[in-house]
Formats: sequence, structure tokens, C-alpha cells
Amino acid sequence: MLSLMQRKKIWFTISAILLIPGIASLIAWQLKPGIDFKGGSSTEYSTERVGERSAVMEILKTAYSANGISHIQIQTNQVGESDLRLYVKSESISDEKHRDIVRRLGEGQPVIKELSFETIDPQVGAEATRRAMWAIGLASLAIIVYIAISFRGVPKPTSSWQFGIIAVLALLHDVLFILGFYSIMGRFLGWEVNSEFVTAALTVMGFSVHDTIVVFDRLRENLKRHPGNTFAQVADMSVTQTMTRSINTSLTVVLVLLAIALLGSETIRPFTITLLVGIVVGTYSSIFVATPLLDWWQSRPRRKSTSTRSSAWRHSAKTRATRKTNA
Repeated sequence: MLSLMQRKKIWFTISAILLIPGIASLIAWQLKPGIDFKGGSSTEYSTERVGERSAVMEILKTAYSANGISHIQIQTNQVGESDLRLYVKSESISDEKHRDIVRRLGEGQPVIKELSFETIDPQVGAEATRRAMWAIGLASLAIIVYIAISFRGVPKPTSSWQFGIIAVLALLHDVLFILGFYSIMGRFLGWEVNSEFVTAALTVMGFSVHDTIVVFDRLRENLKRHPGNTFAQVADMSVTQTMTRSINTSLTVVLVLLAIALLGSETIRPFTITLLVGIVVGTYSSIFVATPLLDWWQSRPRRKSTSTRSSAWRHSAKTRATRKTNA
């Protein structure tokens, strides 16, 4: 059995080291909002000149620059042998400028056809931001309530609300890491926060809390099965029993996401890598953050000393065991 609870300061230090660069990036550079949140125009183009990718991108930049739009982001994706798709994001484009851009691209060589065009108003982007924050907040609250209700039979002096609150704290650990990671990538690779990022963050939250609940459920069972042990001993036992399952489950997902990130389309790469990083961090937090945090909460000195409370825990546990035997 691993003695993880005795080394919880080490795990907390590792978490701090992982989080500090991201927090610094968030403070210094913040997140780079995409058109889903700040408003703008998104256009998809197609051309048959697959082998002239650089030339096609220059033609796009020239057409936009002629209409006073100097800053655009272009992503490419080859569909089949003779179809190159280009996805352009820019500031909001008026109908007049849009028509002129389409005309210039249609008259040039190679011919670039427009497949779709969408403009998002900045007010819509602000509303999307509020909804994203509400989604994360409501999800966290629902998780606390659900775990508190599901774990209401946990032996005293542990409270079911402690399980719920610690699960959300571990969840916030993962979300904060993802935000910091995305801030760094936005600074150096131009990644923008969009609806795909929100989807990835919510997916990581669900995966992470699921993994944490598996460990906590085993902890709850072992607290009933081993009433004579201390909380730290039962926590070590529970994490050891579920660690292989957690790692194996995450590893299968990581391998799939890694393959998609390396071989998949460039347009979904930020989404895939965010999921990949989030699941790795979520697996770490469910093993080395959530349960050690719960053990720290249980071992905090309150009115009584740690040794006195530990003795009280054993006495309470033995009393429950005696009652069950007599029954």
C-alpha cells in the first residue's frame, strides 16, 4: 500500500509549480478571446490548388487588405486530393466589404470560392461569455450537491459535504491549469478562446470529477470496512486500490487524443490538445490532489489536538463496529 497521504505536501508543491506559470500568464497576458466572445467574421473558402497553399493564403491576405482589414487568421485543411479548405477569422466585415472580397477572390488565379460566411455581433459574444461562466458555476454547484447527497451515509466524523467541496476544489485546480495553459498557447501560438474551448473545459470537468468520485466512493466503502484504521490509512488504501484503474482509463483516452492531435486536422488541434492536457492533469488531481486535500481537512487541528482527534476517530469507529457486531 502506498503512503501518499504522508507526502501530501509534495503533491501540493507539484500542483503549485504546475499552476504558477499559467496564473502568471493569465495575469500578464490574459486569454485571447475569439470571435465567439468578442465578435467578428468567420469565412470558409475552398480551392483546387492544393499544392499552392502559401500562394492562396497570400491572395486571401491581399483581398482583405484591399478592404482595410490587415489582421486575419487563416487555418487550412486538405479535404481529399483536390480540395483545400481555408478558414479565415477577422474583425466584423460589412456587406459591402464582404461582396468586394468575394469578387476579388473569384476573379483571381487560382479561383477561391466562398463556402460559408458568418458574422457575430460583439453583444452576442458578451452573452456567450456570461453563459459560459454560468455553465461552469452551475456545474460546480450541482456537483457539490450531488456528491453531498450520494455520500450522506459516510461514517462520522467525516461529512458528505466535505467530499463535495473537495471534489470541486480539485476540479477548479484542473480548470485553472487549463486556463493558464490556454493563455500561454494564446500568447505564443495565437490560440483563441472560443466555443470549442468551453466544450473542452466542460468535458475535462466531467472526466475529472468522474475519476475523483470513483476514488471517493472506494474511500467511503473502506471507511465502513476498516473502522479501526485512521483516515489517512484508509485514504492510502483507497487510492492504491483505484490508481491502476484511473491510470488505465485515462491512458486509453490519451492515446486516442494523441493520435488525433498528431494526425488530425489543424482546425481541431487546439481543442484536441486542450482535452489531452486536461485529462492528464485531471487524472493527476484525482489521485494526488483530491484525496490528500480531504485528508488535510480531516487532520486539521481544531479545538482538539491531532492526536486527541485521531483517538476520537478510532474510538468512534470501534464503537460503530461493536454496535454492528452486537446487532
